[in-house]
Amino acid sequence: MNPFERLREIVQAFGLSGAEDSCRWFDASNPVCRDAEQMLRAGRAAEAEEIFRRVLGEPQYAALARKQRPRILLALASAQVRQEKFDAARESASEARSLLGDGRHKASPEYADCCRILGQAARGLGELEEALRHFLEGIFACEQQKPLKAAELVGRRLETAALLREMERFADAEKQAREAVQLAGERLPRQKEEGDALIEWAQCLAACEHFEEAREAGERAVEIHRASCGEQSGEVAEDYEKLGQICQKQQDLQSAVAYLEKALGVRDRQVGGDTSQLALLLVALADLYTLLGRLAPALELLQQAVGKLGPSKDANLADALEKLGAMYVRTGRYEDAADCYRRACDVWAVSPEAYADRLAANYRVLEDLQPYLPVRAAPARTEAPDPGTPVLLEHSPAATPMPMAGPVSPPASVFGMVPEPAGSALTPSVPSPVVSAGHSEHLAGPLLAATVPVRPAGTAPPSPPQAAAVLPAEAVVGSPVQRSAVLAPPAGIAAGDPAAANPSPPGQAVAPAHEGQKFQGWEELEFEPLTVHPSRRSAQSRGLPLSG
Repeated sequence: MNPFERLREIVQAFGLSGAEDSCRWFDASNPVCRDAEQMLRAGRAAEAEEIFRRVLGEPQYAALARKQRPRILLALASAQVRQEKFDAARESASEARSLLGDGRHKASPEYADCCRILGQAARGLGELEEALRHFLEGIFACEQQKPLKAAELVGRRLETAALLREMERFADAEKQAREAVQLAGERLPRQKEEGDALIEWAQCLAACEHFEEAREAGERAVEIHRASCGEQSGEVAEDYEKLGQICQKQQDLQSAVAYLEKALGVRDRQVGGDTSQLALLLVALADLYTLLGRLAPALELLQQAVGKLGPSKDANLADALEKLGAMYVRTGRYEDAADCYRRACDVWAVSPEAYADRLAANYRVLEDLQPYLPVRAAPARTEAPDPGTPVLLEHSPAATPMPMAGPVSPPASVFGMVPEPAGSALTPSVPSPVVSAGHSEHLAGPLLAATVPVRPAGTAPPSPPQAAAVLPAEAVVGSPVQRSAVLAPPAGIAAGDPAAANPSPPGQAVAPAHEGQKFQGWEELEFEPLTVHPSRRSAQSRGLPLSG
């Protein structure tokens, strides 16, 4: 690419040259409107419209508006057409035409511009026959001009040919395009206008089903645009896209894919290219891939197109979302498909009256997808915080912590005794039970509590008690309520008995009274006969210790 072509691309990327270079109505004598006209060519149509309205309405510009009023009205109408304000544009252009309506002005460039803008407004409003009438009248006005402006006349014939193709009058369209090609070849050889005429003629030939001639004309258009506009110009990309459409009409899908891939390569390398045009090209190529059964690349291209069209939120985005949703349905991704159709409905819902059919179709698809969508799980219930261990769990043997093996003395409150000072003869030494590892499964059952007599040195040991006291584990390590319930006084004590008048503390057994002998501790205690647990009886038979 030479430096001049690169400079052209940079100028187009920054909007320094507009699509309609023929919109040049003002010179240095009207600097205000001249600046607004430059804004219009740069794509800033709203700002240009505001300036033109101010020139027409404010008293300070009254002399200027009176002198150049038809041109200001035409510039205002052109800015309104750019913003798709077709009713306002028709009103402005009609006022300008009324000022130029006499015979001597019909050959002026302003009258031809007025016809063109009126045709564009009518076409935007869907009035194609009226638009065609205005276009033909504008062509006649251009032909009457002296000297003849070949570039302007070629452009007006091509615009008329495109309208005739839209009206499906293909023979008339081909005639207008052919005359434009002949004029461009004579007056503008190897220039951009000749390439524009060739590609429009190719489309008209394809509409008439002359596909070979159409492809030949399209290839010539690519060659001329590449030479006049640059290798990576938008004109070359558009030529490849239109050639792809011609091949698709011819049912030559492989050639169509090849042309669209070339167009995609040009769009990717453009400086400041139009994102929406690139996205539409991706959608078109994805359609061809789908027809060829290449679903994976088609899905990838549609995802890219939706990403590029996302900020626009227009009809192009909704179309791409619907196609992506259909592709998700074909690949079994029903949840993603439903999401695409919902997003498309959000776009169509901006104008529900204009897109009622599209909304209804998407709602039907969403209804059909419901049986294939996963059922949403119910929200998890919030668990209440743990209030703590219930009181009733204290009665469970499994919840009762067991004493560890070793010479650890239980607290005196277990047996209802008041602790004595260290070294006192009345302080019994009661080691904790020793539980072997092989009998750990019986920890939840009752324990055998045996007493260890304390006797002076040199005296004979007393006779062993007749029965060992069997105390539940809860009585040792349970709550005070449980200890008071389990270690109640024996039932044999009468109400008038001295022992009942002075009962022993809870948990302390009552010893029989012996005359002349003072109670010294744990020597001769009487216990209620209880049945020894079978596991404990087996432990006694093996000589294992039952207590510390």
